[in-house]
Amino acid sequence: MEDVRYFSFQDLEDILRGAHFYASGGGGAYENGKQLLEQTIHILRERGENGLAYLEPGKNIPDELWCPFVGALGAPAKYLSEGFEHAPLRALRLHEEALGQKLDQPGLRFSAVSAVETGTIAYGMNMLLAAQQDSHDRC
Repeated sequence: MEDVRYFSFQDLEDILRGAHFYASGGGGAYENGKQLLEQTIHILRERGENGLAYLEPGKNIPDELWCPFVGALGAPAKYLSEGFEHAPLRALRLHEEALGQKLDQPGLRFSAVSAVETGTIAYGMNMLLAAQQDSHDRC
């Protein structure tokens, strides 16, 4: 897809810092989001990637693109103490499966994710989920 752009690792850190600032104390501690960002960068580096793909808003986004809003409820410290990085991916896969069954489209896969709220956990979780996807298969 021609409108895919990449956020550098520095861009991701800046986005996380901005999400923390705009959340004004809500949305999880900066350190929680930073842990998610570190996991994101680790995954991308393992694949030899230097950034995280994103779609340019308003630029030829295909109608068939599936993009769920992703959020979290509960205590971020509890998520992180129990391996938080696995729960969002599992929920995403179950959502794909359920929607695919409902629409009679087995194998339906989401093409992107979007944060539903501002905060370090919401943005960090979306960055991690995006990194956990094989960007070459998704976009």
